[in-house]
Amino acid sequence: MGVREYNSTSCGCSNTRKDHLNIASVDQNIGDIYYKIGQFDKAFDYFKEAIDIQSELLSENHVDLAKSFNSMAAIYCQKENYAEALDYCKKAHDIQTNFLPKNHPDLAATYINYGTINLKSNKYSEALKYYEDSLEIMLTLYKDDHCDLQSTYDAIGEIYLSIENYEKSIEYYEKALKIQLKMLPQTENEVRLAFSCLGSAYSKQGNYSESIKNFEKALQIRSKSENQLETASIFSSMGFNYQNQRNYSEALRYYEKTIEIHSNLLTTFYRSQAVTNNNIGNVYFDQNKYPEALEYFKISLNMQMKYFETSYSDQIHIYYKIALEIQTNNPSLNHDKFAKTFYYIGYTFYEQENSADALDYFNKALEIQLKYTDIHSEDLSITYNNIAGVYSRDKNYDKAIFNANESMKYCPKNHELSIASYDII
Repeated sequence: MGVREYNSTSCGCSNTRKDHLNIASVDQNIGDIYYKIGQFDKAFDYFKEAIDIQSELLSENHVDLAKSFNSMAAIYCQKENYAEALDYCKKAHDIQTNFLPKNHPDLAATYINYGTINLKSNKYSEALKYYEDSLEIMLTLYKDDHCDLQSTYDAIGEIYLSIENYEKSIEYYEKALKIQLKMLPQTENEVRLAFSCLGSAYSKQGNYSESIKNFEKALQIRSKSENQLETASIFSSMGFNYQNQRNYSEALRYYEKTIEIHSNLLTTFYRSQAVTNNNIGNVYFDQNKYPEALEYFKISLNMQMKYFETSYSDQIHIYYKIALEIQTNNPSLNHDKFAKTFYYIGYTFYEQENSADALDYFNKALEIQLKYTDIHSEDLSITYNNIAGVYSRDKNYDKAIFNANESMKYCPKNHELSIASYDII
């Protein structure tokens, strides 16, 4: 039965204030159901209908209105309209602090809403404060392993993970998990997610063995709502852990499992595939298998260039990473190529007006060019000229003139570079 049907029915049956408030209560309950199943637009309609009725029949400071305001705050938070969400939270909070006891569960719910909004806005310190305020209230009402506490523990664990306090993150994730395990099998999905969160926290902490154990536990739980993307994410994380343990065969196995899942999905997740191919490239790179590494870096790079905005500096750094390692291990290779690698990186930074990094890479190129006699003088002239250009743009004219003069020394006669150098001088 929809909102309008309730209105027409109520008019036909009774016009009493109590009946209208009952309709508002039903609207609120239906809205809650739609919210829980993710139909936020429908939930919004019912919550708004409830507020409209309550606003007509109740005082503006009635606690039932505060509940409805909280529901609207949750909806706006899901829609990522955080300003409106905070506004409704404040309306609820103003009523509750004036008319409810300090340890009332409705006030705890408002603090949770405040915490969630701030967490989604990446305002971690504010989020933590509100979740702790909520937890303080709930611990006066329930034991520390009560089922109503698990989502708050989980949220606090997420905050600590985000601010890189991994020990605290693990502590709160384990508190949430303890509650969820007691509620199995109804909480299969939550338990699976909790093990994954613990796996992530241990991985960030550098405890790769413990991370792998938790991810394996997550994989052992086959929840009804399990989805392949989640499994792919776990496989990718396990690959990362094995890579950091230098167990390269296992790392490759899990990265390949990740790619297999992404390839079989109807919707193609190019960004995830690009990341995984880059990870495989890193595994080969760590084993000094440069041709294989380059192959996967190229696959990753091509995906990024085709489907996403990727800067040239990102592209060049992929190849630079390999080139530098090859240069270090194979000093007999063509130095001209390595000098050009540094030069191109420097030029990319120059185009981005990043003078410090541009000078760093131009000077790396220059160092190689001055060291080896097989480098063409024209290349030396170009490098000096670009260094002069950086200094000129930064108004460091003494160094600009010095490098422009050096460029002239190596510049072939009547070359266009000589004109550029003259302009700087």
